[in-house]
Amino acid sequence: AVAAAGAASPLVQLACSASVEVQQEAIGILCQLAHQSHELPSLVEAGVVPPLVAQLHSSEAGAAVATALEQLSCDPAGRQAIAGARGIEALVSVVRSERPVGIRARALQAVLNLARSSATLGSVASDAEVVGACVHVLTCATSDASMRSAAAATLWPVATAGRREAIAMAGGVEALLTLLGIEGESELHAVRALHVLADYAGSHGALAGGLESLVSLTARSSEGEGGRLAVLTVHKMAASGDAIAASALASSGATIALLVRQVREGSVEEQTAAARSLRFLCAHEASRATIVEVEGVSALVSVAHSGQAGARRDAALVLACLSLLPHTSAVASSSGAVEVMVAAAAQLCDPEVLEASSAALEALVACEGGRSVIVSTGVAACVQ
Repeated sequence: AVAAAGAASPLVQLACSASVEVQQEAIGILCQLAHQSHELPSLVEAGVVPPLVAQLHSSEAGAAVATALEQLSCDPAGRQAIAGARGIEALVSVVRSERPVGIRARALQAVLNLARSSATLGSVASDAEVVGACVHVLTCATSDASMRSAAAATLWPVATAGRREAIAMAGGVEALLTLLGIEGESELHAVRALHVLADYAGSHGALAGGLESLVSLTARSSEGEGGRLAVLTVHKMAASGDAIAASALASSGATIALLVRQVREGSVEEQTAAARSLRFLCAHEASRATIVEVEGVSALVSVAHSGQAGARRDAALVLACLSLLPHTSAVASSSGAVEVMVAAAAQLCDPEVLEASSAALEALVACEGGRSVIVSTGVAACVQ
């Protein structure tokens, strides 16, 4: 009720006094008032934020001021005032400093609160040092678990605001990957940020280094948000055309097995995405060998017969690739696989499918099983 009684404005004026002693007394009272949520609107209206920001680096009042600014960042008007008073720059500076962990943690939480608000996210994202500060927290030995969690949570909205490349260039992908496998919110915040960063193809080489952790997350959280985002991140990597990422994905038996499992057991949406990723990766022999090993041919045949149009096409292209040596017999012996190739060869309006299926049929006709099916059902398509 102090602020409501009109005392806030005089206290703010005293906080700007030429007397250091008077300043400190007034700042101390204002910081205590900031702990009371009902006082925040009056304090903001009275102009409390600029003098608090000015005192943030004070050795005497720094801890109390950082806590007060964290409280003020919970108020919409407070967030706007902090952004308008260059408070983000000051808070980020504290996060990167050698100040005690407690002060840095309060400052980081205030930055996170601003980043989570659509009204102030742009100001946070445009700060030149915020990305480096968050990556510093993730890699600094003195950061505790809660600080690392807050740093990852901050990078997520900052990435969505257009700073993907900056985060990747600052080593943010590698830093976020270290949080995978850690129980609690840290892992979820990290995979949320990584999923957004995967929209930037330049991040895929670094993501490849954490592929095992991403795939492991899908197993531990198959029904949860973390697992879902990890799979979507894998799909983005598969589609990017990045050579390092593609090689890592194709060489990872766990990744290919995951994709085949989604083709076999997933929802229509999951089947479609997985078939598409397998199409991008089947150019690598390692991926083809794994697909055959985990009995992916039958799963692909099923989708090629009954999936959505895009999934049918992708499944047919993967099967065409598998039909070539050394896996020709595996396709020829799988029920319905040769029929898929025969049907695909009739798709005269799709040059890619036509070329791939024609090459597949040429290989399959050399197998006893493939030849008998082609002769019984596929002569007309072959003649065309």
